[in-house]
Amino acid sequence: MQRANDLRHRLEHAEEVTDVLAVCWDGFEFIQQAAGLYAVPETTLYYAFLSAMTAACLGRDVVEFAPSIPADPASTTTRPRLDEIASGDVADVISALASAMHGKLTAASRQGQAADRRALLAAAESAAEIRDLLRGP
Repeated sequence: MQRANDLRHRLEHAEEVTDVLAVCWDGFEFIQQAAGLYAVPETTLYYAFLSAMTAACLGRDVVEFAPSIPADPASTTTRPRLDEIASGDVADVISALASAMHGKLTAASRQGQAADRRALLAAAESAAEIRDLLRGP
């Protein structure tokens, strides 16, 4: 969970479009990996994690092709270590991170060039989808 906390901290302090794009690339990568670990067939959240993983891949790819993305957006690419955490707790952590990403991406979409704004809005949609898929009742 520390990785998710670190991402949220970086997200809170990202002001420039390039910073938002870089941290959200990391965030989508983290979500894709974490959801992939918990997308276990015949479990309650299987389809939610599988769908979140797909939305995270789309969000990451959209961000990666934004004109203002840094040359190497990934700060860390280590796999999350979540195997001792209940799937419901992981869903909550991912949903909270996606919600924060949605807010920051939406706010950043008011800045920069048109192609960046389109990418930021498309990535915000992916983040909202992840948030909604994994949000508790």
